[in-house]
Amino acid sequence: MQGIPRTLALDSKTGVNLIEWPIEEVDALRGEQLSMTDVKLDAGALVEVEGAAGGQVSATKGPEIACCSLHPHLKNQLQN
Repeated sequence: MQGIPRTLALDSKTGVNLIEWPIEEVDALRGEQLSMTDVKLDAGALVEVEGAAGGQVSATKGPEIACCSLHPHLKNQLQN
């Protein structure tokens, strides 16, 4: 794990909440964003990400939300 330099600031609305994001120079190191859907990851499994190059890749996983567990208003927005 490597620490990434970050910019820190107080939000302008309340002036008490600390917000942070990677410094601008980090964005220059990032390449094209790739995405994959419906990938099953088993413990210890290796998955090749087509199009990814280099020795390191950042990965994120989005939440899985069952549509039936959402408030009806939100469910309608997602389905439209």
